[in-house]
Amino acid sequence: MSYYEVEFKLKLVKEYLEGPLGGRALAKKYGLPSNALIYNWKHSYQLFGKEGLKRHRSLTKYTSEFKRDVLHFIEMTGASFGEAARQFELPSGWMISRWQRLWSIFLSLLTINLKIGK
Repeated sequence: MSYYEVEFKLKLVKEYLEGPLGGRALAKKYGLPSNALIYNWKHSYQLFGKEGLKRHRSLTKYTSEFKRDVLHFIEMTGASFGEAARQFELPSGWMISRWQRLWSIFLSLLTINLKIGK
């Protein structure tokens, strides 16, 4: 994974918010591997300001109850991962996607174990 300086991220976010170019065009202009980076940086910037663009070395720990609440919100409202991230003030939707994937795997394994145990 590439590391981008805070000032570079800030420059692209401001250019995205103030300029005529969309995320895809900016990603191409600056040689980024994905336009999702710009959208994630924009989201973090809007939630946390410049601080949100800094690379954080310590990971935030979320309780299982919090994760369950987020996944329940998505299930009940049909919200996207990005919408849920904004609703719960999470840095991005990718972590919710990961929680959902892990939960599905857990349920699959539980189902298999219940069938074997019969």
